[in-house]
Amino acid sequence: KVCHQAITITEVSVGDAIFHAGEKPDKPKLYVLAHGELKYVTMQEAMIKILPGNFISEAVLWTSWTHAGLLVAGTEARISVIDATTFAQIVQSFSLTVFSPDSDPRAYAARFVEELNTIREEGGDLNDLFTLVVNPAVPSPSGSESLWVG
Repeated sequence: KVCHQAITITEVSVGDAIFHAGEKPDKPKLYVLAHGELKYVTMQEAMIKILPGNFISEAVLWTSWTHAGLLVAGTEARISVIDATTFAQIVQSFSLTVFSPDSDPRAYAARFVEELNTIREEGGDLNDLFTLVVNPAVPSPSGSESLWVG
């Protein structure tokens, strides 16, 4: 359902702004670069090159989010765009019994927000590029594979 209802593909041209620092999106979206190059400029004015496969603004899926940088197209680019509201509606429509303890979106969301809060409390650079790392080598308390670095 997510693929058919929550995802669209958009194409951008060099210099197109996708979002700005301080912007609280009316329609929050997660971006996944499919082709091309994007540039992300942090509030500290560091420029980060975004290459295909990278997630941008995953936080919109799990919390109320205000963009913490500027995202612009560095080249002609194709971006998969996931509508956060539609994504949440789809995920919430499933019985939580279909998720194993290690793939429960509520647990992932809680861990994601916990990590964001830790970064903020430690004075780290909180930006739109943060994502949890999937690490199957770290065993979870249940003995199955973990979704995140512990």
